[in-house]
Amino acid sequence: MPNFFLEDPLTVGTLVPFPKETAHHAQKVLRLKDKDSVNVWNGDGQYRSAQLVFEENKVAAQILSLLPKATNARIQVEILQALPEGDKMDWIIEKCCEVGVSGFWPVQAKRSVVKLNGDRLEKRQQHWQRVAISACSQSGQASLPTLQNTARLSDALESITEKYPNALLWWLSPHATQWTHEVFFQNIGMAAAAATASPGTTPASPPQVVIAIGPEGGWAPEEEHMALQAGFKPVKLATQVLRTETAALYVTAQIQAWDLLKGLR
Repeated sequence: MPNFFLEDPLTVGTLVPFPKETAHHAQKVLRLKDKDSVNVWNGDGQYRSAQLVFEENKVAAQILSLLPKATNARIQVEILQALPEGDKMDWIIEKCCEVGVSGFWPVQAKRSVVKLNGDRLEKRQQHWQRVAISACSQSGQASLPTLQNTARLSDALESITEKYPNALLWWLSPHATQWTHEVFFQNIGMAAAAATASPGTTPASPPQVVIAIGPEGGWAPEEEHMALQAGFKPVKLATQVLRTETAALYVTAQIQAWDLLKGLR
């Protein structure tokens, strides 16, 4: 069943027009016809079933019903990603959207090869947003991850610590002494112990996990110092050194597997 993203409210019984590019994709690429069944979503966490309505060169969706909400991951993963070279950021956003990452924080690191500013940065941000929408539509994700504006590391760290005061903050480093799984399960144990000490409370799963991933050349020492001052904890991800475009997908898959193993759903 084709999935289409529409920014408008998707109230059952309403007719919602497709933007020009979306209409072209439905008609010319997918070769859909009038009255064909599709699913539509707007990032609020729920898909709707709909029927296409063709009028001349315009396309709209007649919203028929709400579809069952998907079970979202209990642990929200956000990625603070230093800008990689080339189109690697496209790949990172695409694959991480497919596996359910809830947010991205692109940062201009000292050793980032790519330097973006002005119109070029604005166009790249818009492109990444389209990549995220396409990846979610393809994979059936009903919640659109937040894509923060590309910022300096210092500004991103400040925003993250203000927005997520209780999050697990991980700074991926091959020189760290603790593994990601050690830190993860320690925090699950602490949450369970706290719930046991307070009868009648529901055991709390770990809060959001924000994972900082450096560029190809790694983080500069002053950047790591800045992150540690902000509360990030150095953690080691794997025995091998992973490429910057691999790390986010790898660690997100790990966290989701641990979530399932601990029966958190």
